Amino acid sequence: MLMGDPSARVAMPSATGVTVPMYAFRNEEEAARYLITTDELFGGKSRATMRVKQYKHFMAGVFEGVVDWTSEDRESRGGFCNVRLRERKPVREDDEEMMATEGVQLRVKTDGRPFLLNFQCRDTTDEDVWQAEVRTAPFRWETLALPWSGFAHVSRGLVREVQMNLEPHKIDGFGLTVADGRNGPFRCEVQHVVALGEWRDELDELRGPTAGQTADGRRVTPYTMTDDQRSQWRNSRDRAGRRRIMDEFLQREGKPGGVADS
Repeated sequence: MLMGDPSARVAMPSATGVTVPMYAFRNEEEAARYLITTDELFGGKSRATMRVKQYKHFMAGVFEGVVDWTSEDRESRGGFCNVRLRERKPVREDDEEMMATEGVQLRVKTDGRPFLLNFQCRDTTDEDVWQAEVRTAPFRWETLALPWSGFAHVSRGLVREVQMNLEPHKIDGFGLTVADGRNGPFRCEVQHVVALGEWRDELDELRGPTAGQTADGRRVTPYTMTDDQRSQWRNSRDRAGRRRIMDEFLQREGKPGGVADS
């Protein structure tokens, strides 16, 4: 079982729900398993690193650097930094428990910039990823839950016209991307990534006597993007369009997507 900071822990699914650990950072050598790519491939000056940080009760992967890109070309592929596992390896290939999961939970702390959570699946190229946007309040550990149906199939930074659903039992790679159209420093820390089953029902149980709170007063905000909103986001073929749709959703909801605790 993955353990975290007791002062920051949120309620996990009950024992009756499926919980499949996927990715975590258990020692400093874990950082060497990750590959960094930036817009230097296209003439940019962005740079990034991946390291593992030791906290009192847990360890976390730290993806940080600086986005530095200037171009008048709107079709440019610059302005990004990416990290992913060097070696693709199935989490649990064709495993029945993994097939039964409905979403993913990650423990994360960011600087407030939006990041993209990426998964790769077997029988696809390294340029094929399934992406969902991750946003948190700045510099605060939060626990986010995202449904598999909220991930868009992306290739070379563009949402594919013909979408393939993310099949969790085929996941064999994990990574993060920053590509929000802004220059400057960035930082994203991840403690662990866990696949969850029946997570919507579990979140309903966590609401407690008052909507939006657990019984002990912690805030619980389910991911509530509608099918229509998700379809618009998937069908938007450029970063600016996807960012606009997500911003409109977040503004209406008045919260970051996912489950957060305070």
